[in-house]
Amino acid sequence: MEHPAEVFLGILSFACREPCLRGFARAADGACHPVASDPTCDSGSPTYDSSPDTDEPEVELPLVLGDPIETVDGELEPYVEWLDAVVIDKTRAIVAGVSGWAWYDLENHVRLAEHSSGRTYRVAVDRDTQRAFFATRADRIVVVDVSTDTPTPVDLPGWVTEGFHEDISADGGVVLLGALDEGLVVMDSDLNRLTSPVLLDADGSVYRSYDTSALGGYAPFPLQILVDRQGRIVYMARQYNADAVRDAIEAALAR
Repeated sequence: MEHPAEVFLGILSFACREPCLRGFARAADGACHPVASDPTCDSGSPTYDSSPDTDEPEVELPLVLGDPIETVDGELEPYVEWLDAVVIDKTRAIVAGVSGWAWYDLENHVRLAEHSSGRTYRVAVDRDTQRAFFATRADRIVVVDVSTDTPTPVDLPGWVTEGFHEDISADGGVVLLGALDEGLVVMDSDLNRLTSPVLLDADGSVYRSYDTSALGGYAPFPLQILVDRQGRIVYMARQYNADAVRDAIEAALAR
């Protein structure tokens, strides 16, 4: 014996669905198709392009098609999927994508060169060293010299971390890489890892070498000192206060 709910659902499946828009009718496959006349739905009942015997206004598609947006690669084949891009200056840009990386002329809106080096995921450019760094997520870091009109790959091993990495940033000769397993990886422009020096002050002798009495009994670090353009100390604090430091910097710059 069939369950009542199954019977009810079976009846609904044969009923006419919501009316199609004007100029369309529901076919046997259940979809609305453009037709010259109104056929019947799969249950045998007529399908209307608007509700019958009502004064409801005609339904129009809420879609306005404007002029297409032109892109640099709009006419290029095959299709290229770019994932990240950085503007070097007013005339140059470099992009990262599934098939490698490419170089663009922003003045003439043309692609100058494309290098199929494998998937590149993110790109960062250090304008101080004139190098671009491409993160590949699972492979090595790709380094490109962007100091000339023609970008040149830099021959570096590039294997800086095991496991996956996501994003990359570069500035002032320092490259930062977000690695999933290792956290933040800090490198120089040749991808040599940089480490922060750590002092193990087991007996406290280094701490006591600071004259804490002169500091009012506060711990000697962090001691924040702000010097203005004239070389004058305009702010000093023995405790961290981000708002106070920010206000002091803005006041010094406003002079």
